[in-house]
Amino acid sequence: GVATTILGSILLHTVPGAVLGSAIGPLAYWGYLGGRRDKTRRAYQEALARVATIVRDVIGRGGSLREAVAAVTGRGPAVTRGDFGEANAALASGQSLERALEPIGERRRDPILTMLVEILLVHVEHGGRVKTVLDRLAASARRRANVRRRILAEQAQLRWEARIVSIAPFIMLAIFRLSAPGLVRPYYATPAGEITVLLAGLVS
Repeated sequence: GVATTILGSILLHTVPGAVLGSAIGPLAYWGYLGGRRDKTRRAYQEALARVATIVRDVIGRGGSLREAVAAVTGRGPAVTRGDFGEANAALASGQSLERALEPIGERRRDPILTMLVEILLVHVEHGGRVKTVLDRLAASARRRANVRRRILAEQAQLRWEARIVSIAPFIMLAIFRLSAPGLVRPYYATPAGEITVLLAGLVS
């Protein structure tokens, strides 16, 4: 924020330039954080497909759910090991599966994780075969992650195009200000010119 404020003030030599510069930094950082959150969410859902497969394999060969959670902790995707390691420790301390998995669900608030937990809890209470259900869940997680990946790619392209269109006029103004100050300074140094720059920034 401070760096872009100084840059805007230097390039445009106006108060609105400093104001716009101070806004660009935080907005750009906010967009970066949003993109990183989306990527983390997508990676976690992709990992849950592998988790469902591990749980299916352990249960399929006669293992318990506690063994399945331990297997995910030991050889599951890195992004899920911390969560299931926490659940594994809770199970080792004598807590029920529901109590062990509840904090993870509340923290992540992921629909695929919620479905996985519900499937496991139903299996604990009623038994039955869960292989087919877990296979479908894994496939659903992969499809969801693929759709999210395509959406994020399209959104990223649109964001970059919008950013380029928004800042292009100000880049051109800064270039003219530096290369041909006599063409732009007489107008943009006036209050009317500063208002024009500020309004253009708000619209873009």
